[in-house]
Amino acid sequence: MRPGDTLVVESFFRLGHGTTDLIELVNYFEQKGVKLMSMKERFDTHTQQGKLMLTVFQLLNRFEQDLIVQRTQEGLETARARESVGGRPHIKDHFIQIALRLYASKEYTIQGIVNMTGISHATLYQYIRKNQQFEKNE
Repeated sequence: MRPGDTLVVESFFRLGHGTTDLIELVNYFEQKGVKLMSMKERFDTHTQQGKLMLTVFQLLNRFEQDLIVQRTQEGLETARARESVGGRPHIKDHFIQIALRLYASKEYTIQGIVNMTGISHATLYQYIRKNQQFEKNE
């Protein structure tokens, strides 16, 4: 599209996944000099009413983002008050040592070790690699 062109859409809300996407696209087209029109909302970004509506959308988007930040902070404060720690549960070192010894014995399959220790495949492989690198450096 070139400056001065008009992009006609059925609905502005089909342009993006949410208000943020919509505003980014509208701003992008504005910078390129492309006029946007919506058939459903009767919305034109080059009229005074359209510019007012765009400003309202931007304010609502900012308000929505601020609410998300506020709720996240409140949730973290509540979790801290309960002494809750975020992230994945920590694997006890003795389970890792047992898993590495079982692997080194070559008597058990990876699946068997996973079943016995409760450590995931990915985590087990990660510790096996770390252990092998450690042994190389010794």
